[in-house]
Amino acid sequence: RRQPLRRQGHARGQARARAGAHGRLLDVGSGSGTQLNYLCGENAPQVCEIVCIEPNRFFHAQLRETMHEAVEAADRHGCQVAISMFPGTLVKYAAAMGKGGGLGDTQPGTEGDAQPGTEGKSGGLELRTFDWVSCLLVLCSVPDEEAALLSCSQILKHGTGQLLFLEHVVASSSFGRWLQRAVQPLWNLIGDG
Repeated sequence: RRQPLRRQGHARGQARARAGAHGRLLDVGSGSGTQLNYLCGENAPQVCEIVCIEPNRFFHAQLRETMHEAVEAADRHGCQVAISMFPGTLVKYAAAMGKGGGLGDTQPGTEGDAQPGTEGKSGGLELRTFDWVSCLLVLCSVPDEEAALLSCSQILKHGTGQLLFLEHVVASSSFGRWLQRAVQPLWNLIGDG
């Protein structure tokens, strides 16, 4: 019998959820990039490319640094991975890809910024090219979850793509739910969602 992720703990839940990650991975809401070492290299050696989606510009400097560290760590374990960042939302990224936009030149073992539209249609990325989409503890801060999930479905490979998500849950007690709702406006202000 399987236990809910909350009983297993986030780290074990993430490890179980990402088992088998391979190919191209889109990481939604990358923040400062703390999860990157778990999404490539020694922990996920079959992942060859990661695109980090992060709209909050205050995370971008730290995310770029963490991207560089993750590429180096993967290289030390004999894994080549290209990591790039798109400084916008998932919905904007999916829209840009649907118009034939793509990523700038990012070679394996490098990191850079993903810029939709920097390549022509022949070299640009199309929809349904990602093997995995990772949404770890971010959907609670997305204003329109339906649009975000629709974007995930448009980006994932048809029939074989995997959505990896781990999310916060509402407390089971009525007092806990009340407390969560009471502090939510403050959390939105100081915790970016």
